[in-house]
Amino acid sequence: MTRRGVRWPLAGAVLALLVVPASVGTAGGDHGHPPRPPKPPTAVAGDGRSTVGALFLDNGAGPHFCTATVIASRHRNLLLTAAHCMFENETGPPRERVAFVPGYRDGQRPYGTWPVREVVVSPQWRERADPDHDVAVLVVDEGIEDRTGAQRLLLDSRREQVVEVLGYPVRDERPVSCRNWTAEFSRTQRGFDCRGYLTGTSGGPWLTARGEVVGLVGGFQFGGDEVLHNYSPYLGDQARALYERAQQVRPGAGGGR
Repeated sequence: MTRRGVRWPLAGAVLALLVVPASVGTAGGDHGHPPRPPKPPTAVAGDGRSTVGALFLDNGAGPHFCTATVIASRHRNLLLTAAHCMFENETGPPRERVAFVPGYRDGQRPYGTWPVREVVVSPQWRERADPDHDVAVLVVDEGIEDRTGAQRLLLDSRREQVVEVLGYPVRDERPVSCRNWTAEFSRTQRGFDCRGYLTGTSGGPWLTARGEVVGLVGGFQFGGDEVLHNYSPYLGDQARALYERAQQVRPGAGGGR
């Protein structure tokens, strides 16, 4: 069992809510240059935000095991998470009966429970669980954005910038968050050092100060080593292809519950 990954069953300070247009951007990111901390910080529990939530087994009746984020889209019904969250055996068919609970905290579900209708991942993930493709776009019923708002997906962003990372550890009922610089781990992976991202934080968004999603907890080592080092696949062409495919899926109109 890898740390934030999902095998058992499959199994970050908070920014103000930012609702953005249903579009995908490129480049950009934080323009300021705050000082780098003298040592890696530690994630702390907080209230979270409406657009970030926990993924639950058994259509929401089971335990929570990973993290996902509402991203702005044409039909207002897409989530971003790590691909390994949705595949119990890494490859093969995706998990069934998974539900998303945005803004989950202390057992409360202020924006309802949203069953996952479809899982969109790349062929490279399905065939060989390529960590550079550890990205999934989830389709839920139309209208979740109207309840929660959404974060803008920012692709091809610069590799070093300050982000805040949120995630739901499986043993906690509140999300944790931490803010630090990203770094280039490899051409296809980014790094982020912060303590406290345990199992369940996989899929958690890497957010700029403007609320743009530039990464997620996943990729190398299924997102990190559970001690200090955290990773994300670099979000570029592979994430763009998934996003475009997911927007072509005919949405349902269930509206959560």
